[in-house]
Formats: sequence, structure tokens, C-alpha cells
Amino acid sequence: MKYPYSLVFLFIVVTVSSEAVHACICEPPKRPYKISKAVFFGSVVEIVDGKDRCSQVVKFKVERYWKGIESEYVSLQTPKQVMGCCGYHFQVSHRYLIYSGIENGQLETGPCRILAEDTAAKSLKKLGKGRVPTERTVSLIVTPNKAGAPKTQEASKRFKLKSEPQLGMKLPFKRSSTDLRMTSSGSLAPAYEVEHEGLEFTICAYKDKLVYYVDTDDPNFRTPEGITAGESLKNVLEISKGELIREQGWAFYVRLKSGWNAAFLQGDATEGELSPDAKVRFLFKR
Repeated sequence: MKYPYSLVFLFIVVTVSSEAVHACICEPPKRPYKISKAVFFGSVVEIVDGKDRCSQVVKFKVERYWKGIESEYVSLQTPKQVMGCCGYHFQVSHRYLIYSGIENGQLETGPCRILAEDTAAKSLKKLGKGRVPTERTVSLIVTPNKAGAPKTQEASKRFKLKSEPQLGMKLPFKRSSTDLRMTSSGSLAPAYEVEHEGLEFTICAYKDKLVYYVDTDDPNFRTPEGITAGESLKNVLEISKGELIREQGWAFYVRLKSGWNAAFLQGDATEGELSPDAKVRFLFKR
């Protein structure tokens, strides 16, 4: 994982219960706002392990933002502060000012661009009032659509496809996207709003323009199994004969034989346990 800031590592090796103690000294960027893709202030609601020993995914409830996001909730990938790793120790319910970049489609930052509330007063004053998020969807960082939530692109910009979007298909247009969709826990990708026969979808593609993610919350779309957005968890489990999977910080979902997945959200995404009456919020393939 690469981070666009400088870190100077100071290692002090001592014998304390046969462990090595280390400290990391930051060299904060001179113009953090300018180099950041997203700037926000909020409280930590969830912390989960990342893909390796040194990484973590931190979910925030955003109180104010200045750049790059509009969502009430965002997830951020950042290093942990553990032995052998130079990162940051977040605490649930504590508030932080975050200057974030994007790497490999993911919001990321490091310890040099994180300010705890008690040290952020000067920076917050310089940033000004900021804006308060009003939606639980995102314009730059797009989480799976909530039922009834506004789309990230205007309908007039939605591209009409000749066939239903499929994984592996090549984008039939050259338009670039400034919108990103959260396609898994901590992962973001360029997102495009498309339409086929009146049905609305969001698709994400790699740099080679090959589609690797599709989702829809269109109530008129029906999977080959007959499942639609709004179907109950009980019915989905009976029809699919599958099991409920929890992808921490992203969504609950049930795999369907057709390749589609029925996704459910609760609280901040995956809080608590779902009741049999929980409703499908969106359908996706990846």
C-alpha cells in the first residue's frame, strides 16, 4: 500500500518482555487540503481488520465535509498502529479530521494526515464552516444504493444499453466517471449509471473498461429466480436455499444460483442481526 506523505521511521530497539518497541515520526504535508481527494470531520463508528496485518478499514459518520464526499457514512483504509507497522490508533466514538487520498479505488490515508479532535482546532478554523451531509449515498464515494436514494448521475446522462449489463462486457462508451461505487468493504471503483429497457443499473469497470460489478435497486428488475428489491430475507433464503453472508461494513447478502446476490442493509450497513422480514435493498453481481 502506498501513501502520498512522508514518514520517518525511528526504531528504538530495547528488551522489554522480548519485544521490540518502535516509534514513528510524521512529517505532515504542507498543503494537505490541496493534495487530498476528500476532506471531512466525523466520528468513528466501526473498525475492522484490513487485507493484511498492518491495515484496517475505519468507518466514519461524517459531520462536516469540505471536499470529495457528500455522504453521511464513509469507509477509510489506513495502517494500524501495531508492532512493526507505522499507523494510527483510532477509537470508536472519537472524532477526527481526515485528509484522504484514493488508491486502487479506495479511500486511504495515513497518520500524517489524521488529526484528533483535540488537535484539529486550528485546521478546522482554516477550513471554514464546511457542509453537512444530507444523504446516506455518496457522489464521489458511492455506497450501494439505498432504496429511494438519488442516483449519482442525472437521468439525462444515463447511458442506454442494448442488452442487460453483464460481467466481463466492455463499456460501450468512452465517457470517464468522477463517481465511485463502494463494491465491497473498503473498495471503490469508477461507477456509471446505465439503463436497459427502462431498468436502471450501476456498473463499475476496470481501467481496461471491462465491467466487473453490476448492481440495481430498480423495483421492476427481477432475477431469474424471481427475486426483486423489497423481497423479504425469509423468502430469499427459501428460494435460494442459500445462507446469509455478512461482509463487514458493506452489506449482508445471499448468493443466488443465477449469479446475482440479494443484499440487505441495517443500521450503518451491517449492524446487529437481520430479522426474517428484512428487505432486499439492492441486487448485485461481481
